[in-house]
Amino acid sequence: MKKLREDCGGFTLVEIIVTFALTALFMGSATLVMSSFVKSHTTASAVAREQAVATVLMENVTGGLSAARWGDRFDIDSLPDGSAAGTAGAAENARLVLTNDANGSVVWYVDWESKSKVKLCLDNDYLLWTYYPEPDADGNAPDPVEWRLGENVYNNCTVKEFTVGRVLSKTGRQTNCLNVRIVLNNKQLGEDNRFTMERSLECHNLTADDILPS
Repeated sequence: MKKLREDCGGFTLVEIIVTFALTALFMGSATLVMSSFVKSHTTASAVAREQAVATVLMENVTGGLSAARWGDRFDIDSLPDGSAAGTAGAAENARLVLTNDANGSVVWYVDWESKSKVKLCLDNDYLLWTYYPEPDADGNAPDPVEWRLGENVYNNCTVKEFTVGRVLSKTGRQTNCLNVRIVLNNKQLGEDNRFTMERSLECHNLTADDILPS
């Protein structure tokens, strides 16, 4: 009787090794591609958050300044917080005052709705609005009220620069317009990351002479 040959079909050791090597190569390439995609997506998301935060801050800042009331004048030698403006100009017209401190610009103006005098500045990497209400009928001044946007609004971002300056006309004359510049840092992207937003606005209720320095 003829011996029936057994079926020995299958993979050789060499074929298995080659298969595993190719699989590892493909997996490594896929990992690199996915890693690059995740990093790019993370960066894009962080930048989008910066832009959203900058927009919210800018709307709050420019909204208050553009509607600044033509109200009581500021005593530039003794502002509501006890500081002095240290700026030249016609004191009798000081209805919006631009000064500076160690953190950047400080803006004094009169709020349209509350008629309170407002100090806007950068404080510990966040914008701070301090309201100084009008004295009551007996002349007693209420305590100032501090207000700032919540940390959830900043969404892991901090303000690294806040500057407000005057805008000149084409002929070099002062106008009733201001330029606001806000620079943010997203902690997720590292300390060197910066996102800048600038916007110009008109103080509708004020003239060029109402703004100091002139």
